[in-house]
Amino acid sequence: MRYLCVALLLASLLLVTESCVGQIGPTSSDASSTDGTATSPEKKAEENGKSEGIVSEPAVEPSSEPSGPEEPSTEPASEPATEPTQEPVSTEPTKEPVTEPMVEPSEENIFEPVGDGGPVEVTPEPQNNTVAVFMAQGDIGRTMMSCDDGLTWKANRSWELEGDAAVCGKISQIECYNLPCDFMNKTTCETKTPCDCDHHPGAPLGMAYGDGWFVGTWGWGPPGSVRRSQDGINWETVITGTTFGGIDYGASTFVTGDRSPRVSSDGGKTWTMGGKADLKDTTGTVWNVRSFAFAGVGDASGRFIVTGQSGTLRDVLISADKGQTWNRPNNLDRDCADGVRGIVGGNGVILILTGQGNVCRSTDAGQTFTKSALPATPSTKTIWDGTNFHYWVSNKRYSSPDGVTWTATNMVVTGGGNISLGAIERSSITGTYVSVRGGWANWYSKQEFYRSTDGINWTRLPATDFTASHRIRHIRFGYVKRSAKGCP
Repeated sequence: MRYLCVALLLASLLLVTESCVGQIGPTSSDASSTDGTATSPEKKAEENGKSEGIVSEPAVEPSSEPSGPEEPSTEPASEPATEPTQEPVSTEPTKEPVTEPMVEPSEENIFEPVGDGGPVEVTPEPQNNTVAVFMAQGDIGRTMMSCDDGLTWKANRSWELEGDAAVCGKISQIECYNLPCDFMNKTTCETKTPCDCDHHPGAPLGMAYGDGWFVGTWGWGPPGSVRRSQDGINWETVITGTTFGGIDYGASTFVTGDRSPRVSSDGGKTWTMGGKADLKDTTGTVWNVRSFAFAGVGDASGRFIVTGQSGTLRDVLISADKGQTWNRPNNLDRDCADGVRGIVGGNGVILILTGQGNVCRSTDAGQTFTKSALPATPSTKTIWDGTNFHYWVSNKRYSSPDGVTWTATNMVVTGGGNISLGAIERSSITGTYVSVRGGWANWYSKQEFYRSTDGINWTRLPATDFTASHRIRHIRFGYVKRSAKGCP
């Protein structure tokens, strides 16, 4: 009986074991493929990825972009190549062929390009490493700045003092309309006797400040250049081989005044082509840009305004998209572009003041303009101070809150006498005005600098507080980095 029980027990255990083994098979992760072959780890990973929606990255096709950054042709050959943040523009002239008519300003009637549309308030920058300055721009690549709110001027420099390539690499003495000068005209070093500084690579056509950089354009007639600086001492060339009728900054963008404008949104480092500004009158093309400015009116993009004049042909164009497209105001009176002395915006109004004693006023961001007579023809650009528009003539300042009604106020000069203001600028921080003596040939030994805290009461600076040299055509307010040779 004992043996029978043992045999039955062993038989029972054997049946249970076979039943369990029959139920245990390969897991899903170890299963063979349907064709009887084992699935590889790589194939399993691919299948798992597909089931989770993961797509393996396809091979990257070669880009049409250059494999390495091209050195912008606008940079000096000696500068190291840097990767541009946008496609650099060729330095080849983009204007119409030089055989086309080109009317240059005469000595008797110089149309000075305007580059201050206001109200472009300069945002205060960190004061620990920057200094608020007035930057003056003059003939032969000249710049000079004031680091103390217009009390004194320093860091005077110009190309003939540095042996710049634009003056054939020569260090020499140049006096406009008196002594001869050498300059580059494309690839040829030419000599002009006496030096015609209004038709020279160093003719000052405008300066603007933005994104921590002063950017100026020089040149009229012979090809010039656009240069930028953060300290007022070292100026980097960013465009060569062409000229522009002005430059300004607004809506985080630099734009040059030209029929083929250039646009920069990285502090003037790289430039792209804007939309064609097809200046033309009813009877022909207007080849020459005579004034250019930004007006902070309308929407966030503001308005860039360009005027052109070639003889009796005149035109005005407006850009509402930072220089990409240009439109002509409705029912434009061509007198609005006749010898423009100032373009300015403020309180929703754009004013264009002309050398013929007219003001063209727009209250719809440049869609239409209405012309009326001024009480006197401006001798300076027009400034908007946040409350009023101002321009100066002889010993008077004319002011208006709206560009319609103007009030004249006699200026007062410390120490007596009369002054005639030329290039002028206002600090958006302190409200201080600075200016330089205007009028033909009032340079070198006749040059004077002025300062005012209100635009009415003016003080002549002592001759020891500035360097008398080439004519100053533009002054702009901004900031520079501190430096030993500049503003410490």
